[in-house]
This record gives sequence, C-alpha cells and structure tokens, in this order.
Amino acid sequence: MQMTRRFLSMILAVAMICGMLTGITISASAVSVSGSFVKYTAEADGTIAEGDYLVVYNGKAMKAAVVSGRLSYAEVTAENDAIANPDEALVWHIAASDTYYTLYNASTKSYAAGTGVKNKAQLLADGTSDEALWTGSGTDAFEFVNKANTAKKVNANLRSNGTYGFACYAASTGGALTLYKLDASAAVCGHTNVEQVAAVAATCTTDGSEAGTKCTDCGAILSGCATVPALGHAWNEGEVTTAATCTTDGVKTFTCTRCAETRVEAVPATGHTYENGVCTVCGEAEPAKRSYVLVSDASTLKAGDVIVIASASKGAAAAAMGGKTYFAQTVATAETGAITASDAIEITLGGEAGAWTLTTAEGVVGTSAVKVLELNNASGVQTWTIEIDAATGAATIASTNASCGKILYNVSATRFTNYTTAPNAGMLLPEIYRKGDAAPCGHTNVVEVEAVAATCTADGCEAGTKCADCGKVLTGCAVIPALGHDYGEYTVTKEATCTEAGEQTRTCSRCNAVDTVVIPALGHVDADQDSKCDRCGAEMALDLYTLTDTLTAGSVYVIAAKDADGKYWALSNFETGKEVTTCTEVSFANNAVNTPDATVLFKAVEGTYTPYTGIGFEGATEGNYLHLNAKAIRVTTSFQNGIFTVAAGTEPGSVSLKSCNEKYLSFANGKFTVSASAADLYLFAKAPAAHVHTLTAVEAKAATCTEAGNEAYWTCTCGKLFSDAEGVTELTEIPTIPALGHDLHSTVFPATCTEEGYTHVTCSRCDYSDMTDIVEALGHDYVRVVTPATCTEDGYTTVTCTRCDYSDLTDIVEAKGHSNYQYADNGDGTHKVTCGVCAAVIDAAEAHVYVDGVCVCGVSEKLTDANLKFFGKTVIFEADFSIKYYVPKAVVDTYDSVYVSVTKSVYDADGNVTGKETTRVDVTDYNSGYNAYGFKFAGIAAAEVGSNVDATVYGVKDGKTYEGATQSGYSVKQYCYNTLSKANTTAANKRVLVDFLNYASAAQVYFNINTKNLVNAELTDEQKAFGTATVAAIGNDRADGTIDSPSVAVSGCTLIFEGKIMMKFVFNPTTYLNNGGSLSDLSVVVKDADGQVLKTFTAADFADYNTAGTQKSVVFDGLASTEMRKAVTFQVMVGGTAVSNSRTYSIQTYAYSKQNDAAQGTLVQDMIKYGDSMVAWKLG
Repeated sequence: MQMTRRFLSMILAVAMICGMLTGITISASAVSVSGSFVKYTAEADGTIAEGDYLVVYNGKAMKAAVVSGRLSYAEVTAENDAIANPDEALVWHIAASDTYYTLYNASTKSYAAGTGVKNKAQLLADGTSDEALWTGSGTDAFEFVNKANTAKKVNANLRSNGTYGFACYAASTGGALTLYKLDASAAVCGHTNVEQVAAVAATCTTDGSEAGTKCTDCGAILSGCATVPALGHAWNEGEVTTAATCTTDGVKTFTCTRCAETRVEAVPATGHTYENGVCTVCGEAEPAKRSYVLVSDASTLKAGDVIVIASASKGAAAAAMGGKTYFAQTVATAETGAITASDAIEITLGGEAGAWTLTTAEGVVGTSAVKVLELNNASGVQTWTIEIDAATGAATIASTNASCGKILYNVSATRFTNYTTAPNAGMLLPEIYRKGDAAPCGHTNVVEVEAVAATCTADGCEAGTKCADCGKVLTGCAVIPALGHDYGEYTVTKEATCTEAGEQTRTCSRCNAVDTVVIPALGHVDADQDSKCDRCGAEMALDLYTLTDTLTAGSVYVIAAKDADGKYWALSNFETGKEVTTCTEVSFANNAVNTPDATVLFKAVEGTYTPYTGIGFEGATEGNYLHLNAKAIRVTTSFQNGIFTVAAGTEPGSVSLKSCNEKYLSFANGKFTVSASAADLYLFAKAPAAHVHTLTAVEAKAATCTEAGNEAYWTCTCGKLFSDAEGVTELTEIPTIPALGHDLHSTVFPATCTEEGYTHVTCSRCDYSDMTDIVEALGHDYVRVVTPATCTEDGYTTVTCTRCDYSDLTDIVEAKGHSNYQYADNGDGTHKVTCGVCAAVIDAAEAHVYVDGVCVCGVSEKLTDANLKFFGKTVIFEADFSIKYYVPKAVVDTYDSVYVSVTKSVYDADGNVTGKETTRVDVTDYNSGYNAYGFKFAGIAAAEVGSNVDATVYGVKDGKTYEGATQSGYSVKQYCYNTLSKANTTAANKRVLVDFLNYASAAQVYFNINTKNLVNAELTDEQKAFGTATVAAIGNDRADGTIDSPSVAVSGCTLIFEGKIMMKFVFNPTTYLNNGGSLSDLSVVVKDADGQVLKTFTAADFADYNTAGTQKSVVFDGLASTEMRKAVTFQVMVGGTAVSNSRTYSIQTYAYSKQNDAAQGTLVQDMIKYGDSMVAWKLG
C-alpha cells in the first residue's frame, strides 16, 4: 500500500472534511534514535511514511512501562517546537497496517493496551487483540481511542495525567497529545557493535546488576542488566565491647557478616547491688535513707515545707526528672504512716494554698500541656492546688490550668506526671510525705566515721560514729576549720615596664598553692622635657593644636597674635590676681602648633553674666578665668567680665575676642593688651590624641535554636569592632550568626485505654518539647470469656480488654466436686477409679471389694484353678510376628469362657524397661491335631523381637474368674534361637531365621529400641553363615495410570513400619469437592496385578493426612512377608468410575528408593532378604 499518503487525512478523520481514515500502524522502536524531533502540524510536512519515528508528548513524553496501571513518562523538554535526543522517551516506529495503530514496545516485546477500566492501562504480548488497537484524530492535538473500549461504549482516551503518566480515561478529561516527528536527516543506530556487560554483585548498601549486553555506539541496553537490590546488612548476634557498670551504660557492637560494617547499641547500666550498706560490685556506699511522714491534712502545709510525692502501695517515690517531662521512679519503703527513700526528689513548697509552687534541686516544676512537666518555664503554668483525702491520704495535686490535669502515678509506665484522666487501677493518686515530721530514728545501724584532716581550703572532721539510716552524727565528727594558706614573701617573677604589667608571686608552705599579684605598668616619664621617656627612651609626642575660628565648650585652646614682623606670640605666665604682662613666641606650620612649654592653655567654658552670654576662658589653674578690665588683662577667680564673644577677624583664619564690658583682647608692642577696638587674634584648638586601640576579645558563640550566635571579634574602648586581634580589619557590625530555629521531630503516642494519646514534638538540637494533638483515652474494649466450674476448680468469667493487658475475674462459681465415678480393672487385683465428669484419677489402684462375688468395677472375684494350664506355644511369621498360645480343649470346655492375658515389655535405647503393655487375647482358632484352642497374640514389630512376653490363662464360670498358669520371659528371639539349635531344622529354615534376626536387629537400630541388646548379637559364626550374603536386585514397581480430567489428585504412597509392614496411599479430593462432589461417594480400590480386588476402602476408612484436612489417606495391610515384591494398584473411584489416576506400588518399591539411604538402607535391604528367604523356604 502507498505509504506517502497525507497523514492529515487520518488525523482529521473524525472532525475534518476528509471522509477516508488513513490507517497507520505505530510500533515502538527497539533501536536508539538520535537527532531532532520536530512538532507535527497540519502546516508542516504532513506526510507520515513507513520508517518514520514519532514521540508522543504532552509536557512529558510517553514511556512504555506500566506503573500502577498507567503508562510511565520521561522528562523531555520541547523547545522551539522541537525535541533534541529524547533519551528515555518511547519512540514509536511507523509500519504499514490497516485502520488502527498498534503501540509496540520492542524492548519488552509487548503492546500498550486499554483495559476498559477507568484510568487503567496494560501491556499485552498479542498485538492483534482489540484492546491493543487504537485510532487517532486531531490536527495539532491528537486523541487515541481504544477499539475494544469504544465497542463497549467506553470512550477511553489515552491521555497525559501529570506526574502519573499516560492513563486511559472513560471521558475526555485532560489535554490532548502532540506528535513530534524525527527529522529525516537524523541517524538511527543499528546496534551493530554489541558488548557484554558483566554482572555487578549487590552489596549490603549498594545495588548490583545482572549481566547483559549493550550497544557501544549509542549506549542502549539490549538485554539483561536488571538492577539487583542492595542486600541489607546481616548483623551477627553482637559482642559486648564495653561492659556496663553500676552507673554507666556499656556498649554492644554488632558486625555485618558480609561487609564488616558495625553498629552499636547501649547496654543498660546494671545498677547498684547493696549489701551491708556497700555495693557488692563497685564498692560505692549506699546513700543514707531518709524518712518522710504522711500528710493527711492539706491545711497543715505551709511555705517552706519539704515534701516528697510517692505511692506507698506501689513502693514508689518521685525521683529527679533529669531533663524528662515526668518524675522518674525510685524505691520507697512503706512504714506505718511514713516512707523511707534514698533517692526521692525533695520538693520545697512556695507560695500559698491555691497557688503553691514546687521547687526541686532541678528548678521550679510547672506544666504547659498534658503529660508534660517542665522545669523553669516562666511562660508556662508553675502553680498548683493541693487537696488531700483525710481517710486515705490520696493527694490531688492539680495545675491551676485545669486543662493540664493533675499529677498521677502511672503504674505500668512507673512514672509521676500530669494527666486529665480520672484515677483508676492503672493511674493512682499519689500521697504527700513531709520531711522533718519523722519519728525518731532508733539509730540501730551505726557506722564508724574516719577522721579527715583539715586542709588549707577545706574543713576536716574528727573521728566518730553516725547512723547509716538517718545520717545523724552520734559521737565525735567535730568540724576542724580549714587552716588557711601559709604564704611566704612575694617574689617578683616578671618586672613591670612602661607599657606592660609585671607579676609577683608567693607560695603556700603547706599545699604549694601559688598566689599571683599583678604589678601595674609604670607608664612613660619625661622629666627633662626632651619628648623621650627617661626610662625606656620611647619617643613622646607633644600635643598638637590646629587653627580654628570657633569655640566649643570643654575644648582647650592656645590664644595667639601676630606682630608686624609676622611672628606669633601666645599668652603666658598667668598668675592669679595679677596682670598678664608676658607672652611666648610660638612657631606654626601648616596652621598647627605644638604646645610651647610656657604657653597658657585656655579651656572654653559656657557661662552667663547678665545680660551677656558667651564663652569664658578658664586659665592655667582650674577656676581662674581670663578677665579684661578697662586697661589691663588679669586672671581672677571671678567669672565677671570673663564672658567673651567671638567674631571673624580681618586676616584669613583670625578672630576677635570681645568681653562683656565691650573691651577687646589685643596685641601691641610685643605684649597682649586691652583695646577698645577689634584686633586680629588666632585660636588653636587641641587636636585629639592619636588613639591606640585597646582590644577586648569576644569569643565565638554558636547559634542555638532560639538565640543568635556570633563569630569571634574584638572591641575597642572607642566603640569600634575588628575581626582580628591586631585591629587591622574593622567591622561595621557584630558578625552575627542567625538563630537556627527548631529542628522539630514528631513522635505520635497513640491513645490507650487509660491514657490520652498525643504527639510529642521535640527538637533534635535542644531540649525544646511540646505536646500536641491530644486524643482522649479510648476506654477498655471488654471481651468476656466464661470458664465453667470443674470438679476441682471454681468457674469464673475472665474480662479482658482487646486493646491492652487489662484483665479481671468476675462471676465466681464454686467447684462442683467429683461425681459419676468410673471403674477400670487393672488386672492385678485392683481397679482404677476416675471421675465420670472430668476423668481425673481418684485412685489408680483401689483394691477390689467383692459383693456377691462381683466388684463395683465389674470384675468377678478371682479364683485359681491348677487345671488351667497351657498346652504349648509357637511363633508365627506372617506380615507381622505373633505368638500363639494353646490351651487343651478339655480345660476350655469346663468354663463359660477362657482368655489369655499377655504382657509385653517396652524398652528404651539402652535396654531399660520403660513400661508394659497388657492385652487380653480371646480364642482365635481350634487345632484339631493338638485338640487344643489357639490364642494368637499379634502385633509384635520387628524391633520388638527381643521383647519379653508374659502370658497368664484365665477361665470364667458362673460369673467368677479363675486364674491359671503363667508363662514368663518368652520372646520371638528365644523361639528363633531354640529353632536354630535343633538338629532337625533345615538349612532353608535356618536361613529364614538368620535373615529374620538380621532384619529385626536393623529395625532395632533404625527405631532406636534396645540397641544395646541386638537380637542377632548371639549368632555363632556357623549360624551367621546360613544368612543371605547379598540381597537380590531390588526392583521398582511404581507405575502411574492416567484418566481424562481426574478430579482427585494422587499425592503418593509410602510404608508404615508398625506391628506389620503396611502401605499408606495418599490422595487430594479438593477439586472433586469444589465441583460439588461428596466425600462419602468416594472409595479407594486396591487390586493385584491380575485385576483382582484385594480391598475396598470407604469414606469411613479415610484419615486426614495433613493438618488442614485437604489430603486423605488409607492404610493397606493385606500383604504377607512372602509378598514383599508383589505390586498392588490403588485408585479412587465413585461407584464403578475412576476419578483419579492409578498408582501401582510395592514394598520393594519403597526399598528401591531407600536402599542407598544412610538411615534406612540396611533396614530395607535386610527386610527384602528376609522376604526372599521366606519365599524360598515356602517353595521348598
């Protein structure tokens, strides 16, 4: 067919004008396709030809793998209406077909198909199925409709479904699909270069892969290479690498047997084992026990009381919380109205009734939620109410926030914490015990206290005694005050310099403690005014003053003037109360001056002298001010006329100074004077001294969940920050590390019958915790089981909870006592008495009591008769082995009935008698040749040939039993040896007997019976020579006949070694029964080789072969010892119709399968030897 038809005619088949739908088959390519895929549109090259490749796309590209009923997807990006190298995307290959597409995945050799079920897809091996056929329609967007589902009126569109892949929908619910066509110039890899990929073994932690092949050109996997999941660690039983001590956990290390990686688990601390006040393991002294007295009246409690919380009935007291949200438990010994405990947490009451505070050594106990006790949480509730039941002492310690509950003792969890549940058997109200009210201790447990010498810093004590129970000092033990240090003189260990401090130390003569004192740095000295330190020669810079035209209160100034020659002069030689008459020449450079020695420094001081406001100049001496009167310059202590205003001068940088009396400071003729007019002067302000940073380190602080941290930095007294100790790199702000925020993890504690459920939220970094999502306790879900009363035990109803371990006993019914007694004769003059209701043995051997010659057990009074005796006995070799006893006919005929009581001994492996089995044997036949009746005792197994057998004959007449003769200590083994020793025993008979004894010995070994006394152990070498040396070839008679459509399955055949050798046939009627058949209609027929029916078993003979009862079995015992090689056939029948295949089997078939078996080989070979010699003897 022509493959150059316009694809547009196909895709517009449903919605456009073209009436002919062009058919194209699409199959997924198994080859690697590289190159650019261009979006297919009606305007593009609309010709789809055989050999083209397409990608189906809708934001993601289709991928031919079914995941949860959806075609999977590949992450592929389309840019500029093109897809470059789609990698894992499924590339559909166009092939000729009729009307429908098939979406073929060559890698898995399967077709994408719709199931007709909403959202579901599947992969099929058959591409001709309607479910694997699709039609497509659209222009720029396409829909694929499944042929089978359309026929079922289900419009199943193959669509994109977001992250779930491409699914089948019953309606158009989603964006339609876009096709991308491979550019004609793209190359297709033919996988001509193939290499083998070796298998990689999986390890404990990493996946492996199977062997396979891949293309070396494009890298495509061609076969195999499936991922083999990581194996996971195989931990050994672990080894304790660090032993636990009394107080610290140990470590148990587990090693992976495959990779040797290790993990550890904590081995809990063993705890102390005290004996006579000392731990027997570590030697630590047992803490002194403290006594506390029960508080029964809450009104007696007061602030400052020290209490403990306990549950005396459970021997428990509250112990330290240790960072948990509850009080742990410690042992409390209950006394009358008091308890003794060594590790109870002592709680100090604060506040007042209605708002008590509970303070422990760990902090103030509060709460913010149910089951959460908190320490030192200022934002939570920290106050409690206390009520006490005077009759029981039960204390209700409730949070003042009622929603947080009250403190209860959780019996199963062994802890004290707050709950909102009502008290019950598992949640008890505690009691409060107060310290200090205890009855006087009897001081019966006195221990010696050794003297402890005082040291320089610690007190000592004298020797004495104290009570080990209450800790009270009984004698001695006076405190010896600490001695204090005995220091010598200070010795300078480091001299102080101008810039560095020194040190001097002294040492204690008793303990060698060292006392160190810092010698302050000396500082520089410049007595000779040469700007150099007289001690260390360091350069000392003079203060620098710079030109200014403003005054600032508190600043220091030099006042200068310039003469006609351009020289500068500064005011000097001030003296209180005197005129200023002299000045000092100063030199300037760059508008600055170093302080001249005789220059007076003036300090600007804000001041007011009504009505003037300005600046006062404080002179060389504090409190002396520059003062202008009408004619002279003076220095006085008065501020009057010492107020100046500053104005700009006529020279650049100059100013004029006018006092409040309208006078100007002026300079003329080499000295400073007073003038009525403004004069140019110069002000020089003291420049700040060069600052030397004094740095203080601030240590790095790690950020916590709630607090910011910081990196290390240094601060200076000037307020600047630096990142280094040298002050080189200045910081603009503290290098803060933001708070981390909590790393929260939630653990859900489900509600139980008696406790609320909640979610415990904790932080992995800090001790933050919270309880949320509180769920009320479920309450018990009761189940009642009635146990009826028996003869000896009361009856009752057991009430248990299906959710927890709660249980109780109710509805007690007294025991009924024994009744309806049953009696069983023991055969030794006693009978066993049992209860007819419960079968309990009341008396195992109660002596017969005869009334009118009959005991209550039904046994007639036993009499003896010397005429009751045996005529003889013999051994019969058949399928099993039996002893037949003969009693003369004349004796038997004198009684109403005669029976023989036979007792067989039972042995263990070492030949010890472990019991006896007694059997009553009635008449079995009459031997006319002996004129005697036979009594056959059957059922002696091969392993019991050596067992002793005792026989006693009894006669019954007129309701009375007479005891006759007893033959003791006989056995089949004895018969064999007696016969072997007779001169007239034939060689064939001797072979039978020797083979039989060898077979019996092998049975003893196999069944582990009396193995120290094997029955062939006494054979002489001459006798052994009669035995069969080598077993004749053992054949396999198994054969299976078949029928059409059997409804009963044949499971197999096997042998049973009991009193005789028997065959067990096993079958499975499940299919027959499922098809409506009835088990009662089934029978099992056993036939010989000639088709003769040997036995027919009915449903009443069937036994369950397995626990489920799905398999049934029958046991066939109809073969003699001469028929071990005789084959029989089993078949299940319904009426005359076979419903199972047949199974042909024989004793030698079983022997054939076991002849080389280590356990049974000797047994089955000796068994066949015995059977063969029996056949030869019979034929002879």
